[in-house]
Amino acid sequence: MKNVFVYRLQNPAANSDIGKNSNQQEIRKWKPGLLSLIPPNSPFAYVYFWVMHYLRLFKSSDYCAYIIFDKHEPVCSLVCVPSLYRWPFMSPGDLQIKNVFTKPEHRGKGHANYLLRYA
Repeated sequence: MKNVFVYRLQNPAANSDIGKNSNQQEIRKWKPGLLSLIPPNSPFAYVYFWVMHYLRLFKSSDYCAYIIFDKHEPVCSLVCVPSLYRWPFMSPGDLQIKNVFTKPEHRGKGHANYLLRYA
């Protein structure tokens, strides 16, 4: 059985200030591009979402990833995937959180929780 959780932000503009977290690690936003097919720390299968993005099959253009860098090294990332025609339960403004990854030596420090607040 697959669990699906849907969260809606009451005020999305309040979470748009990407910058530094409490540990002064840099947070960067990844967007798909012609030479940037898959998000960092994601499997090659994510090329599928790149194709969906460029064919404009998503209900919004919010396909992106957020990455925490510590000393120029990516330590945690997650991918935000917009609603697609295959997911009728999602509204056009909804995002699906996929592929949350934290390097083993950085786990347990709240990095993923911090990124989820931005997604």
